[in-house]
Amino acid sequence: MSAAPRHHKEQPKWPFRVILTSGVILAVVLLYLGTRYDSHGVRLLDGPMASVIAVLGTLVVAFGQRTVGSIQHQVHNNSGGSLKDAADRTDERTEDMKRTLDKVLQRQNTILIEQAKLSSVPKEVSGLRKDIGRLYDADSQLRDALADHTSKAEAHIKGQSERIEDLEDTLDLRKKGKNNEVQ
Repeated sequence: MSAAPRHHKEQPKWPFRVILTSGVILAVVLLYLGTRYDSHGVRLLDGPMASVIAVLGTLVVAFGQRTVGSIQHQVHNNSGGSLKDAADRTDERTEDMKRTLDKVLQRQNTILIEQAKLSSVPKEVSGLRKDIGRLYDADSQLRDALADHTSKAEAHIKGQSERIEDLEDTLDLRKKGKNNEVQ
């Protein structure tokens, strides 16, 4: 007797569709929130919140890919393997997910460290702006004082010039008076 050809049932695609839809919705929400600001002008998804959502999104996608693959493999188990083989493969996948999660957490820690380093920059810029303002004010005061001293010096020089002219005129008159007496 010959074996009749096997007819495989078409597998339901709802798990894949649910996961894909969830991923798309999560991506749209992230894009929307990433462009929004609260009443203080701070992004809604800034700092640790964005990191946490990114980790959750990565986990959802990774879990979804593994789950869909696992469901399809269980339904179409044509490898003829034992339950132990399936458990071993599941353990391998779990280890892969743990390694992926560790990498994501390391990246998140790196991001948080870099954010902490950059958090002092606005304070430093603000301090520099205040220093520049103080220097500008001091420069303006020095400029005003110099202009005041210059105008006083010019007035003094003018007054002295007039006094010198008066003295010269007085000397000239005396010389003329002595010359008139001598004659």
